[in-house]
Amino acid sequence: MVQFNKTGRRLRYRLLRAQYNLAPYPQKREDCGTTSTVISHLQSLHEKTEKELSAMKERLLRAHADMDNLRKRTAKDKEDIRNFANENLICALLPILDNFDHAWKAAEMAPDFQQFRQGIYLIYQQLMKVLTETGLDTIEALGQPFDPKFHEAVSTDKKENTPDNQITDIIRKGYIFKKRVIRPTLVRVNKIAEKAQGSHPNAIRPNPLIQGEPLAPND
Repeated sequence: MVQFNKTGRRLRYRLLRAQYNLAPYPQKREDCGTTSTVISHLQSLHEKTEKELSAMKERLLRAHADMDNLRKRTAKDKEDIRNFANENLICALLPILDNFDHAWKAAEMAPDFQQFRQGIYLIYQQLMKVLTETGLDTIEALGQPFDPKFHEAVSTDKKENTPDNQITDIIRKGYIFKKRVIRPTLVRVNKIAEKAQGSHPNAIRPNPLIQGEPLAPND
């Protein structure tokens, strides 16, 4: 009976050793841990490994999120650079547009120079086509309510038959590039008497945009 018990313990130990690659069976009984101790140790190792694996997965997810955010920021920065790379050039060309405006108005005062007027108009059209394709838009102003987001008042009128806060004249055109105001329109604004302002509230409303160009010359 004693020999049978010893043989059973040896068989159980060999089975555990084959499964968990344990150290050689100790010769002395007092150095050999019980089966429950070995199982407890293995369970502890398993729990520790699970926690480490969970922490690694969490770090990996954070790394993926950081990489995705960085990719989005980089794409936005590239888009901003692409959109506004030519802004300085556009601003430098605006005085040329002003000169075309002045020349066009002067030509309208001299109808004998029909060919000159036609040439000025064609050049203006070509320039505006190029600038519009790059993202430039003219701010509509004449007859519109004054909007400080798009307009800058330099003088006022007092016309009783014109609504208060309405733009009566354009001093200098304003422009928007890629949906951003790069130069407000200089305007003259109507301001009626204080007693009549109650029927004309000074409301600021968004202003629509149009592609500006002068009227075609008469043939």
